[in-house]
Amino acid sequence: MLKKAALVIGVDSTGDLPKLGSAAKGAIEVAQWLESERYDVACLTDLEAPVDTQQVIRALQNFVSVPSRYHFLLVYFSGHGYWKARSDIWLLSGAPTITSEAINLDGAMDLARYSGIPNVVFVSDACRTLPEERTGARVMGVDAFPNYSEIDKISKIDFFKATSQARAAYEGKVNGEVTSVLTHALMSAFDNPPQSMVQTVEINGDSVAVVPNRKLEGYLQNKVNSVLADIDINLTQTIEANVPSSADTFIARAKFANDATRSDPDSGTDTSADRNSGAPRWHSNDDLVFPSVIPTPPRWTSSVDIGLNSTIGQLAAIAIQKQLEPQSRSANNDLMLPASFNQKLSPFLPSAWPGQNDMTAGFIIEGAKIDDAIFSTETTDATTHWVDTDSHHLSGSAIDLQNFGDAATIAILLDNGQLIILAALKGFIGHAYISDNGLANVIYTPSSAPSSINPTEFQQVDTNRLRSLVALAVNENTFNVTEHRHSEQLALKIRQNKSLDPTLGLYAAHAFSQIGQNQQLENVRSYMLEDLNAQFFDLRVLLSRAGKQNSASTHTVPNCPLLTQTWNLLRPRGIGLPNVLQDAMPYLCNSLWTTFKEPAAHTLFDAFKTGEIK
Repeated sequence: MLKKAALVIGVDSTGDLPKLGSAAKGAIEVAQWLESERYDVACLTDLEAPVDTQQVIRALQNFVSVPSRYHFLLVYFSGHGYWKARSDIWLLSGAPTITSEAINLDGAMDLARYSGIPNVVFVSDACRTLPEERTGARVMGVDAFPNYSEIDKISKIDFFKATSQARAAYEGKVNGEVTSVLTHALMSAFDNPPQSMVQTVEINGDSVAVVPNRKLEGYLQNKVNSVLADIDINLTQTIEANVPSSADTFIARAKFANDATRSDPDSGTDTSADRNSGAPRWHSNDDLVFPSVIPTPPRWTSSVDIGLNSTIGQLAAIAIQKQLEPQSRSANNDLMLPASFNQKLSPFLPSAWPGQNDMTAGFIIEGAKIDDAIFSTETTDATTHWVDTDSHHLSGSAIDLQNFGDAATIAILLDNGQLIILAALKGFIGHAYISDNGLANVIYTPSSAPSSINPTEFQQVDTNRLRSLVALAVNENTFNVTEHRHSEQLALKIRQNKSLDPTLGLYAAHAFSQIGQNQQLENVRSYMLEDLNAQFFDLRVLLSRAGKQNSASTHTVPNCPLLTQTWNLLRPRGIGLPNVLQDAMPYLCNSLWTTFKEPAAHTLFDAFKTGEIK
């Protein structure tokens, strides 16, 4: 008999944030439900006493052991939360006054991948609002899961998050009682599911009706939409989910279906799976302004349907699917997309600048201008030269880089007070787009230097579009590889004509890491070393659990993560940085690519100039 465990957390009161009416109560209801499904349950609520990180850590240590005693773990949180440095932060009772009294969801999920438990599911019923600048920005939280170096088999991690990034999730009256909308939808999915969601599995010869994890996302979104419409027609809440677990992985039985057959869920071995999710919740109605959505279309499946209310992220995921189809004959793949989508995609396409053909390496900066720039390299004759440009299509700077070797770190101070840290690559021009939130995108394209790989016009258009679609999907948190064949399709696109696409390689590396495909990660790293004579810092982080496959001595650029989300993996992976970089983490923007705001920006730039950062 497979053993299942659940940690259920509900926190109504956090600091001076509004007290919630359903977090603790909902957690108790979830705990009772899971106990009826024969889970071993630890339930932590603040109904009688505050909930702190030590309680969470002790509960997880009880479930996560070496050797593993459980086959399935569900981690559920209901309460307030932040969206910070592109990670979800679950706020416990002592936050934000005590900055460690919170759970960093990205860090927790990363350690859960090496928990030894085959399936782990996270359900995050919380808002994902941006923290208040002065105090909330310093809340870092803890990773909570134990870190066992002897475990090398990677767990499958599913997650469900109540809302989209920087948005609120809601509670409201359902059947006369204040209830969390997502928690109500989750319970309903198993209480009386439509027949289309139910799957029968054989357990020791008995047929048991269950609701697989892969069937949940669409149902949850429809149910959330329906509940919110009854509360206030103007409310919307877009669920984020990722389910790489197998098609027969499930949290619980379909209650009414099994009541009819009187099947016993623990009569034998089952194939339960997990869910993970993190999203803070419960703010005023003004916090949500985007349109309601239909169920999220399946990612990379054989059928491609665009709903009228599909989100930008969902459309990007569909377009990527079409782009990767082998029978594709054009960059657009005959996929009709709304004008609003192409407008969103525009900043992720490389910008044209008249003087770029004269550059062998450098960056074109759009959306801000360069105030100062400095290399961090052992090459003494490296030079930087930039010019500003203002035109109808481009306002920014172009910086020409010379004599820095094969790859180097460059810090660029912008005129808006922000600092970006990038990898300069020989033979590549980086196209960088600066938004209000920081560095939104970087696209590395081969320069026109004679020694560079020069793809055909069609190859360039095709690659530019795919790279931009992936960047948009990553930015919208909808770029997920869930099956082996999908990763193979992506791997083929990363390195065409024996030339690595550095940007695609970076994004793909994160997708491969999320599903535990270390061999594909190692392939990306090998391509980088062969083509660039260097690896990205992010690859070093992602491969840090792969032992001999990764080496810190390999030439690594830049000297910190390129993508903001990678910063959340440094602590669980045990990777340190110079103190000045560590101290600057609270000042990371919520941008896709690493960007520091004041006062850290000038402090870091000075550290580059003095050699404190090398």
